[in-house]
Amino acid sequence: MSIFNETDLKYSYNWNPSKKEIVSKKIQFHDTYELNVDDGYEVLHYINSYMRLKNYAMLCTFQKIEKAIKEELPKTKTGHCKIKRWLSENYFF
Repeated sequence: MSIFNETDLKYSYNWNPSKKEIVSKKIQFHDTYELNVDDGYEVLHYINSYMRLKNYAMLCTFQKIEKAIKEELPKTKTGHCKIKRWLSENYFF
């Protein structure tokens, strides 16, 4: 299974090096965690986690998920689980 990195993202993000390790320790897909769509480490880790869950491996899929999150995600969907559900219900990658 591929794990993508910062260079695979197409959008601009804030990169706070002190958050890199903290973000990677979060348990994904719980609505107690909100996704900051402007933080590169959070978006990167979230998309990689979602792709592992769905057994996706292609870079084009990674970038389609990123585009959906950055451009089409409703503002009311901020929790990890809600975003996962929204992606699963609205997209077939």
